[in-house]
Amino acid sequence: MIKTLRSRRRDEQGAVLVLAAFGMVLAMIASALSIDLGRLAQDKRNDQKVADMAALDAVWALSGDFQLAALQSATRNDFDYAAPGFGLTAEAGSVDSTGTFQPGPASGATAVRVEVTSLFKNAFASGERTVKARAVATLGNGTGCHLPDICIKADGSALGTVRVGSKLVNANGTVEPTKVRILNKLISPLIGGTVSLDAVGWKGVADATVTFERLRSALGLTAGTTDQALDATITYRQLLDATVNALNADGSPSALAASTPVATIATKVSAALGLQLQLRDLFGVTGATGSGSDVANATLSVLDIVRGGAFVADTDHFVSLDLSATDVGAIPGFNFARVKLGLIEGPDTAMGAPRDGAGYHTMAETSQVRALVEVNLLLNLTGLGLTDVKVPYYLDAGSAQAFLDALQCSAGGTIPERVDVLAVTKAGSSKLATVSDSSLASTTSTPVPATARIVNVAGLVTADTKSVLSLNIPGNAGTMLSFTPDYATASSQAVGASSISLPTVAATDLKVTALVLGLDVAAIALDLSTGINNALPAVKANILDPLYKTLGLSFAGADVWAPPAQGCRPTSYSIDPAAPVVSFPVLVG
Repeated sequence: MIKTLRSRRRDEQGAVLVLAAFGMVLAMIASALSIDLGRLAQDKRNDQKVADMAALDAVWALSGDFQLAALQSATRNDFDYAAPGFGLTAEAGSVDSTGTFQPGPASGATAVRVEVTSLFKNAFASGERTVKARAVATLGNGTGCHLPDICIKADGSALGTVRVGSKLVNANGTVEPTKVRILNKLISPLIGGTVSLDAVGWKGVADATVTFERLRSALGLTAGTTDQALDATITYRQLLDATVNALNADGSPSALAASTPVATIATKVSAALGLQLQLRDLFGVTGATGSGSDVANATLSVLDIVRGGAFVADTDHFVSLDLSATDVGAIPGFNFARVKLGLIEGPDTAMGAPRDGAGYHTMAETSQVRALVEVNLLLNLTGLGLTDVKVPYYLDAGSAQAFLDALQCSAGGTIPERVDVLAVTKAGSSKLATVSDSSLASTTSTPVPATARIVNVAGLVTADTKSVLSLNIPGNAGTMLSFTPDYATASSQAVGASSISLPTVAATDLKVTALVLGLDVAAIALDLSTGINNALPAVKANILDPLYKTLGLSFAGADVWAPPAQGCRPTSYSIDPAAPVVSFPVLVG
């Protein structure tokens, strides 16, 4: 009996191994299936994103070739619809009250449905399958301001304009001589000619505005849509000539006062430079504003056209100019200053809808500008006498944004009783440090400030900063500004920092090296710190503040306007017939 039991046990040896092998095979099959299913789910998600973006892009183009717009959108999102097994179709129609897409003719359509098809090949299992994704985007469904539309009530939220930048003209209505000299020296290298307007000429330019429609007409861009006019490539000289013609067509005293100075600047533009830009670089329109009277009546600052156009058209993103004592006035020990600027973008104007449930739609913005201002001083140093000292200030000024928040309109009113604008400024920083010219001009990298050599007497006596001396100026997280009529003559409102702050220098911040025996390096360091700090207030007031006002920028601050046009009844939006609403593109399925 015992022998029989032992025999059975020997017969069952290896059974567990068989079961384990079978289990491993099942696990491998399950893993393969899960990988294929995961890849399939990822492909479906990617295809859905392509369909969503194509539908949104196509619905904007319903008045034109919406199918081409859908295909171009897919291409931008790396979807090869022409590959075997892949495809994309777009059809026009509308969305009914239940949110269901109904195909229809492109004429009068308010929605687009896009279907994306792709081929999925299993990595482990044999075979392949077709993956499909659909998306519907609408401009309105004819049922008024209800979901799935994102709507704005035309009698409470209309169409407005905001501008952000900085003022050239002082509160007393004049332009400082320093700003005049800096402007002339700033514009000249950008356009390849010598500009020498006086204070009266620049004031005329700063006080004038021109309507979008007059400028568009003078440029010969009236045949197309607003977007086509904004996106047309023009030269800087064409822009200036058209501005002169638009000002003359206006004929008002302020327009005529600007006409001659702008024409003078136009004659200085080097024909060989071929500076090119687009109107959208100076004036942005958001929403389906079409080409109606609302956009036509929007005003553009002539100074923004002259100054901002030159900045935008400057293709190397870099400009350098020297300022003498005659240019900037009295600064203790001042010899001259070299100003180097990179990534310049001036004041911006934007027009569109105010904030609604989907957030902000219209924003004007000034971009960051990098500046290296090398102030050269003649300081009396112990044992050396009058010595050349170069103090480099690197400024990374925070940008400013103005968001159109709300327009308050009375029932039946055409002009808002109040325009609310949210102003936001980003932090800026000033450093006693140096950066390279190439890093200032780079659009892809951020300059890395380095310690500076401020004294070099034939290599025998040198003085360097021990570290990068930095001072940060905080931005403004958001201040609500309210503007009331008359918008055409209303002044701007300021937020954030009103002037530039610079770091001070202590004697212990400097490393003085002398190969000449008998020199007191500690005394030299003290003389340097005292002389640099004594010049600091005048450097800020006479060079840096006027420089940034001339650029149209504020340092971690902003000047904000609500200029014309401001309207309670936009005439050029797409209006749903069942209610006075404006609808924006939105995915509904």
